[in-house]
Amino acid sequence: MSLQAIFPRFLLLAFLLASAALSNGAAAQAPSVPGKPAPAKPQGPSPAPSKPAEKKPEPVKPSPGKPADQKPADQKPADQKPADQKPADQKPAPAKPGEVKPEPAKPAPQKPADAKPAPNPAPAAGSIKSGATPPVASGAPKAESSNGSNSPSSSAAAKRKSVQDVVKGHKRLAGLFDIYLDQEKGGVHLYVRRDQIGREFIHFSQTLDGVVQAGHHRGSYGSEMVFRIQAFYERLEWIAENTSFYFDPTSALSKAGKANISHSVMASEPIVASDDGGYLISANSLFLREVFRNIRPSTSSTLGRLSESKTKFLSLRTYRDNVSLAVEYVFENGSPPRSSDGDRSRSDEITDARNISIRVQHHLIAMPKNDYK
Repeated sequence: MSLQAIFPRFLLLAFLLASAALSNGAAAQAPSVPGKPAPAKPQGPSPAPSKPAEKKPEPVKPSPGKPADQKPADQKPADQKPADQKPADQKPAPAKPGEVKPEPAKPAPQKPADAKPAPNPAPAAGSIKSGATPPVASGAPKAESSNGSNSPSSSAAAKRKSVQDVVKGHKRLAGLFDIYLDQEKGGVHLYVRRDQIGREFIHFSQTLDGVVQAGHHRGSYGSEMVFRIQAFYERLEWIAENTSFYFDPTSALSKAGKANISHSVMASEPIVASDDGGYLISANSLFLREVFRNIRPSTSSTLGRLSESKTKFLSLRTYRDNVSLAVEYVFENGSPPRSSDGDRSRSDEITDARNISIRVQHHLIAMPKNDYK
């Protein structure tokens, strides 16, 4: 804009100088002046005087070269206007990055999604748990904890193995209580039917072979008892009943028949497996220990401690109304008492006083159905 303001002044100055020169040179030759200015007209000063009189059309000056240069100057801002329009076209372009912004927002929810599975493996490290889970071994602890808590047995029963899975490949001996023998490892399982829960049975034992010094000899009878099996959550309890009292059910005294009388919970065995028919428990802990009777008399100093690794089953027999299991109990005594000279029978009958075997046969008998009182 400053050049356009200076350019008209320059034309006026040139016009004034030219007019002064013409007026001084053509003062005597007035008629020759009109011929000479004709060639001077193409030089461009003649049209210029008429145009400076009109100051308003200065931007539209018809000078051949310079006004043409001004028009492109005017067109440059015209070119700049489309440049202004291009940013107007670029306005939708920022809208596109606006569309891109939701795209980074999409991976943002994916990151917390990845963070959620991260804690999941941590608990898997945790489990079982598990036994879990963790899971097969956790069944036994739950059965033990249920003895002190009132947790429902249905949830633990769902995690228990089936009877078919446990006794697969075992030898089955059907009888009053089905017995399953693992012929590879020697383990024995006892199957208790559901209709046998709460019923009364008889236990009777007899010594097959022993030593007199230990209070046992062949054919000696042991104690007998009446017991029942009771299900308690994930365990089966073997309870010896008190048979010293009888109350007439028709008498009012029978309501206090259990008052101040203690029964004996001989064993509480965890349920290994179950099905719709009954429960499977381990018979080793029932019969390879002194559960039903004391094999070692309290007054005997000959027998030491019962060896769980040496004690074993000798024979298993099952019948419709009874089951017989022969067991060899081995007692270890690291410091056996020395025999005196007058008691030579002790050293003759006992091969090694550090290890003494007592063989006992257990009988489980169904309670007879009669009117015996």
